[in-house]
Amino acid sequence: MGFDDKGASPIVGAVCWLLALEGSPKDEVLRTDFILWLRADPNNGAAWANASGMFDVMANPPSDFAEDWAPHISATLKVLEQRMASVLRPAPNWMLRVAVGMAAAVAMWVAILVVPSLLISFEADYETATAEKRALEFEDGSFVVIAPESAIVIDHSETKRLVRLLKGEAFFYVTPNADRPFRVIAGDATARTVGATFNVQLGDEDTTISVRHGLVDVAYGADQQLDGQLEEGDWATVADGDRVQRKSGRYQDVGAWTHDELIVRDRRLGDVVDEMRRYIPGVIILVDSELSNERVTNSGFNLAKPVAALRNIASRRRAEVHQLLPGVLLIRRD
Repeated sequence: MGFDDKGASPIVGAVCWLLALEGSPKDEVLRTDFILWLRADPNNGAAWANASGMFDVMANPPSDFAEDWAPHISATLKVLEQRMASVLRPAPNWMLRVAVGMAAAVAMWVAILVVPSLLISFEADYETATAEKRALEFEDGSFVVIAPESAIVIDHSETKRLVRLLKGEAFFYVTPNADRPFRVIAGDATARTVGATFNVQLGDEDTTISVRHGLVDVAYGADQQLDGQLEEGDWATVADGDRVQRKSGRYQDVGAWTHDELIVRDRRLGDVVDEMRRYIPGVIILVDSELSNERVTNSGFNLAKPVAALRNIASRRRAEVHQLLPGVLLIRRD
């Protein structure tokens, strides 16, 4: 059994296994796969031992759902205790390794997830939360719309207009000024224009620049090599700092999220779900890696109703969205 664990901690994997084992308690193949996963990495054992992951989620519920979760905590902890006893049955020396692994997992979680997030928050001039968009106007009449879970740094002077996108996505409307070019730096990519409307999205492994109107130069890599110029409806994706993929599409699709529309053109379901996580507070669990890799094509979804949009997205691949608790959604095929 596989999980889509892109960007997920061992804790999230443990939650997925908990749900799978609760749903099929007599499935010996599933149990065998679970034991293999458990022993593959001390961090996996630590996540499971630490209340099978769900303990962490419920002990620190999303703030929007804290009151709703309260009645469920004691019952869930009882289930976790039973699952720990009936499924793991670890030998004493295994328990010792789990305890050591737990400490390592906590340290890794802090190093990998907490510290980078705090550093971005300290550096950012503006940062948005889940489901929050923010519009800012510059002194020259240009403006930026910052997408949910995004952060930017602004560095303007009399001779330059510069924005650094630290995470997430932003849409820019740039007033013309040939003497004062406007640049957006995101990862290894730089967008430069003297006047245009365009979108920049910074992913885990790439940066995508797309143009609604005007002309935008794209540079990439350590030496900021110029790749060429994007026109209306053009898209460029910079991956690994040294590869640029270009395509053309509808200019109307560029920055569609600014008016609450998500346009999907041949993307992995898992990637679309990752994007939806920025619009839905709480936890979204995608269990099946095969389902995650299936493609969603030529569709538009209403971000003003993100949970309904998520259900619509899942239904395109014959999957369903189940609410396990307030703020906890599971995507799977029944």
